[in-house]
Amino acid sequence: MKIQFDENQLLSIYDEKLPQLRNYQYILDWYQIETTDRLIFTYQKRAWKLINLKNLGDGMQVAFSPKAPISTDSLTFDKDQFLNILSLFQGFNEETWIKYHFLPFWNWDIVVLKGLLTTLNYPEINIEKTKWWTIISWLKKTFLFPEKAEDYLSFLFALALIYGKFEGKDWNLKSIKIHLPLIWIQAQLEEKLITMCKNLQKIWLFIKRNTDHHAEKKIFQFQINDFELLTLFASWNGLFKDLPQRNTELISNQNTTIKNQLISFIEELQIPEISNKDEILQTIENQTLKFLKY
Repeated sequence: MKIQFDENQLLSIYDEKLPQLRNYQYILDWYQIETTDRLIFTYQKRAWKLINLKNLGDGMQVAFSPKAPISTDSLTFDKDQFLNILSLFQGFNEETWIKYHFLPFWNWDIVVLKGLLTTLNYPEINIEKTKWWTIISWLKKTFLFPEKAEDYLSFLFALALIYGKFEGKDWNLKSIKIHLPLIWIQAQLEEKLITMCKNLQKIWLFIKRNTDHHAEKKIFQFQINDFELLTLFASWNGLFKDLPQRNTELISNQNTTIKNQLISFIEELQIPEISNKDEILQTIENQTLKFLKY
């Protein structure tokens, strides 16, 4: 009997004595798995337990190890994606016969947006409020949906800057929520956004998502809790001196604490049949772990 990261990269123990009567399906932070019963390590109420997979309950977290974690240290923010996001919504002035771009609704901080454009060295682009929405002038850009993982990340960060909210206390970034209106834009955009999230999941970056229908508004919502993404975006946020500077020290310390508790739990585990305790402890110590919630 061995402790191992199984075919879904979840820390577990496969016990041949367990009855295998059916497959079980779960969605863990939008990571969908389907597998047979086994013993799995779960974290809840600040404590680790070893339970049957079939008994996995709401709020429990499991230890996940990416096969090949993406190296975010060398990634840089592609500032053109900021303009790409600004070009999402386009209108046409029937009196002047001039096309223009706009941000839907009116509750935008013009000073902040102008500051972002200045930092990115786009001073020629003008932004002004009208009664119904925010008009963008002199933006010579046609929206193109990104196709590569690196572009996805810059695209997502630009979305966060314009349509997102960085959440946390005392500048400790805990999550990012993005609310993107799906009106007056490409019909296929929602499908492309879902595909983007699925493709990021293939490189072990997890984003929660859903579409909300509120009155006449259709909103695509992202929630980012993934530690690697938050760390990357906190770093990119530092490029903008006018924005509140954020860090991920708190969530990093929390992850380290949970990981150390897992190591202690395995060290104290009293199952004589386990033959690789020292080996798996070294693996856990050296690997990136994410704790996905059901």
